[in-house]
Amino acid sequence: PLRTIGDWEKDYPEFSRSLDKIREAQHNFIVDGMASGKISQVLGKLMLSSNHGYREKSDVTTDGKAINLSFDNSFNE
Repeated sequence: PLRTIGDWEKDYPEFSRSLDKIREAQHNFIVDGMASGKISQVLGKLMLSSNHGYREKSDVTTDGKAINLSFDNSFNE
């Protein structure tokens, strides 16, 4: 049967620890590369979302409508 990296991680703790170190090193390499300009922001964002769980979030709760806000100014009294 075909075994995946996930199977190996479960069965071999040392392998799992090694992968964690590799993932951390890759993450740091990407972030540092983006900060220094050696890795483009677009490519870095893609790699972080593909391999490190980063997600771009948008506020979709307003459905494009204005939000009505009112403030209690009693603290100014």
